[in-house]
Amino acid sequence: MADELLPSESRWPPIIAVVLFMALNVALRIWLPREGASRVPLVVIIEAIFLVALITGNPTGVTERRRLRRFALVLVGLLVAGALWETTLLV
Repeated sequence: MADELLPSESRWPPIIAVVLFMALNVALRIWLPREGASRVPLVVIIEAIFLVALITGNPTGVTERRRLRRFALVLVGLLVAGALWETTLLV
């Protein structure tokens, strides 16, 4: 299958959503008491990697979109695992 050029999608809505979520996460880390919370902000680090991937990734072909989609799915899986870990520590 030839690598077809596809129209570009706007990346601003997901970028804004990730930035707002990161800001909320950092604000809650500062506001909440530190007992029981992990020292390494795992979720914030994964969010930052996801944000960099959103900003720098601009797939133009089908193959590039598939590769970026797989990478995004792995990062989302890591975010879910990190959120579950943080929730476990909080409880």
